[in-house]
Amino acid sequence: VTDLHKDRSFGELKEKQRSYASYIRSSGEQLLRLISEILDLSRIEAGRAAIKLDKIELANTIKDILLIFKDRAANNNIKITIEIEKEIKSIEADEQKIKQVLSNLLSNAIKFSPAGGSIHIRACAPQTDFVEVSVEDTGIGIKSEDIPKLFKPFSHLEPVYTKTTKGTGLGLALAKRLVELHGGKIWIESEYGKGSKFIFTLPVR
Repeated sequence: VTDLHKDRSFGELKEKQRSYASYIRSSGEQLLRLISEILDLSRIEAGRAAIKLDKIELANTIKDILLIFKDRAANNNIKITIEIEKEIKSIEADEQKIKQVLSNLLSNAIKFSPAGGSIHIRACAPQTDFVEVSVEDTGIGIKSEDIPKLFKPFSHLEPVYTKTTKGTGLGLALAKRLVELHGGKIWIESEYGKGSKFIFTLPVR
């Protein structure tokens, strides 16, 4: 219904009505995202989550995710660049789950980067048996004492990070579990006030 109002299917709305409709719509989307993440995390914790390994082109997977976030980044005046080593061709992974990991990392990078900031996505193969993907931003960064909290479910950081943003507190915890299901690892390198870099690895096979 809020989409119909937003598209003016029921006629023109006043500015205040459009604001209410937009708020209701964003709140509904956040609730759906929270429910989905809780269900996904619950399945993993219960040992009932399975991954479907297929041969995927990692470069194409990354580019697909960029298409989703391209407009959002542009609206926030944030530039996204990618760097994919030519040595990376295909890996065996669950593409939907890898997209979910990338979506969570990219969403956070945009959320915590200021207007005029930048995000750099890099994929490389430091060894022949695994690939490494990183999402680096020029955002607010994370204090060293707060880094251990990042991958814990429902863990929210202090207001200095979140005063202008809201989240479910599950995105990074879910990303960690999904990477680990593939036999990979995920970590962060960050300096408060200078940005963050999330890195994860995936076995080639």
